[in-house]
Amino acid sequence: KEIDVVLGLVHHEGQYLFLQRRDPVKMWDKKWEFPGGKPNPEEDHEVAIKREVKEESGLDVEIDDYFGMEPWDWNMEDGSILRVYLYLYHCTAFHKDVVTERDKTYGHAWLDPDSIRSMDCLEANVHIFEKYVIER
Repeated sequence: KEIDVVLGLVHHEGQYLFLQRRDPVKMWDKKWEFPGGKPNPEEDHEVAIKREVKEESGLDVEIDDYFGMEPWDWNMEDGSILRVYLYLYHCTAFHKDVVTERDKTYGHAWLDPDSIRSMDCLEANVHIFEKYVIER
């Protein structure tokens, strides 16, 4: 199976927003991740990332840059592979007052780049952060 996902590397005053995922899939539950999700059919990715960030965090963002697409394969519990095409947007939040979706997250954190490695993040998010934020 293959899906498209938009991810927002949302920053404000040198810190990045991470959400702690609430998920029935055990390997994803309680992992920290960037806000984002699947675009709706016929929805432009730039519209989708602004909508997803707003739904997941309550934040309005401005897109600073499009970093590109990163494919990521997940080995699922049933032995199948889920290929996710991650479309990456660097975004600025206008404030830090986050309101999360309680049924989809345990909480949120604003993290400086040095703190992120100490968090239990989804592997894809660590890879993306190191490649597109730390190395730039």
